[in-house]
Amino acid sequence: MPQLDSGSLALLLSILGILLTFGLYFLAKRDADPRWVMSTTKIIDLDAHAIPDVEVRFHGAEIRRLSSATIVFWNAGRAPISKADISKASPLRLEVAQPDTELLDAELIAVTNDACGVTIAPITRRKAATIAFEYLNHKDGFAMKVIHSGPASQASVELRGGVRGSRGLFYSVGTWWPFWIVVSAAWVPTVLMVVTTWPASLPTWPLYVGVIEYPLGLLLIFLVWWATVPPKKIQLKSMPDYGPRPNKRRGSRSALK
Repeated sequence: MPQLDSGSLALLLSILGILLTFGLYFLAKRDADPRWVMSTTKIIDLDAHAIPDVEVRFHGAEIRRLSSATIVFWNAGRAPISKADISKASPLRLEVAQPDTELLDAELIAVTNDACGVTIAPITRRKAATIAFEYLNHKDGFAMKVIHSGPASQASVELRGGVRGSRGLFYSVGTWWPFWIVVSAAWVPTVLMVVTTWPASLPTWPLYVGVIEYPLGLLLIFLVWWATVPPKKIQLKSMPDYGPRPNKRRGSRSALK
C-alpha cells in the first residue's frame, strides 16, 4: 500500500477539519425549521369509476370524489416555535390547492406532546382551517387526518403560513434508507479495489482523502439529515414514500400566501 507523505497528511487533516466544521455548524444551528409531509389515499372517485345508482353526499351536497390525506407537521430546527412566532397576516392553516376541491373534515390524530396545545379551528367555507399551538420544541409536532373532495393523484390540499425565523414551510423528503444502504455497501469493495491497484507513481493524497474522508463526510451528512426526520410518534406509515407532493418540487419552501 502507498505510504502517506507529510504533505499528503497535512492536506488530509485540512480537509478533515473543514468537514468537521461544516457538520458541527449545521448540527449546532438554532433556527426554526417548520416542515411537513403528506400522504393521500383515494376513498372513492365516481368520475373515474362510475357505479350505477351510487351517490355520495356531504351535508346534502353531492360529492363525486372523496380522498383522505394524512399530514404531519413538525419543528426540525433547534429553536422553538411559539404561538407569537406565527404571522398574524399569514397564520398557519390547511388550505385547498385546487379551485374545485372542498375541504370536508380535518381532525388531529397524534401529537408528540399534549402540552403543545395543538388545535384545529372549524373549516371556513370548505376552503381552509386555521391551526394553532402554544409552542413546538425541537422534534415536536402533530399529525392530522383530512377528508377532501380532490383527487388523490395530485396535491389537493397543503399547509401554508408564515413562521418567524424561518424561510417558510418546508415540504420534506422521505427517508433515505435505500440510499444509505447502497452507498455504504458499495464503499467497502470500492476501497479494497482502489487500494490494491493504486499505482506507486501517483501521489497518495487522493487515495487517503477518498478512503478516510468519504465515509466521514457521508456520516456527517447523515447526521444533519437525521436531525430533520419527523418524530417517530407522528411518522407516516407510508415512509419513505410520502405520496403526492405540493404544487412545487419536493423539498421546496411553501410560498407565503
